[in-house]
Amino acid sequence: MPACSLSFAILVALPVDRQTATATMSAPKANRDTINQALVEVAIITVSILLAFALERWWDAIVDSRSRNELVVSLIQEFEATEAELQNALEMHQKRQVSVSALSALDAATIVNVDPAKISEHWYWAVTPDVNYPPTGALLAAINANRLTLLGSPGLRSSLAGWPNRLEDLRQTERVLADYTSQTFWPSVSADVVIPLNRERIGRETDAVILLPATKNHLNLLSLGSAVAIDQIMKLQQEVIEILRQLRDELEG
Repeated sequence: MPACSLSFAILVALPVDRQTATATMSAPKANRDTINQALVEVAIITVSILLAFALERWWDAIVDSRSRNELVVSLIQEFEATEAELQNALEMHQKRQVSVSALSALDAATIVNVDPAKISEHWYWAVTPDVNYPPTGALLAAINANRLTLLGSPGLRSSLAGWPNRLEDLRQTERVLADYTSQTFWPSVSADVVIPLNRERIGRETDAVILLPATKNHLNLLSLGSAVAIDQIMKLQQEVIEILRQLRDELEG
C-alpha cells in the first residue's frame, strides 16, 4: 500500500475510534440514570400504595366509628326501654303478691266485711298481672349481623351476647305462670265464678270460692312463682344498669 493511502486510512479511522471511546465512556452514566429513574418510579409507586392503604384505613375507621356510634345509640335506647319494662314487670308481680296475701288472709268471719269490688281487684292482680316482655330487636339484629365486634369493651360484648338467654329465663318463668293460671287454676276453681268480667256481678257466691283450701293453695303457688320472677327481674335490673353504664362510656370514648 502506498504511504499516502496508509496515512489517509489512519486519519479516517481516528475519528471513529474517538466516537467509540466517547460512547463507551458515556454508557455507565446512561445506565446510572436509568437505574435512578427506576428507583424513583418504584419509590413513587410504593408511597402511592402506602398512602392509599392509609387513606383506606382512615376512611374505614370513620365508617366503623359512625357504625359503632349508631349501634351504641340504638342499644342505649333499647336498654332504657328494657329498664322501664322490667320496672313495670316488677311492680306487677309485687301487686300480685300483695293481692294474694290479702285474699289468703280472708276467712269466713272477715270476708263478709270486705267490699266485693276490692275482692275483684285483688283477684285481678292475683291471677292476671299484665306483664310485657322487654324489647330485644336492636340487640338481636346486632348479634345476627356480628356487629358487636364494633364495640371496644370485651366485657360489654360478652354481657350483650348473653343477654337474650338471661332474659329468656324470665320469659320462661312468665310462661309457666301463665300456663299454670290458664290450664290448672282456672279449670280448678271455675273462672266464671271466681272473677266475672263485669265487677257489678261480684257477689257473695265468690266468698265460698275464695275460702276453699284448694283456691288458697293455687294462689300461694302463683305467689311463689311471682317471687321467683321478682328475683330474676331484680338481677336483670342490676345488669341493665351496668350495661347502660358501659354503653354510655363506649359512646363517650
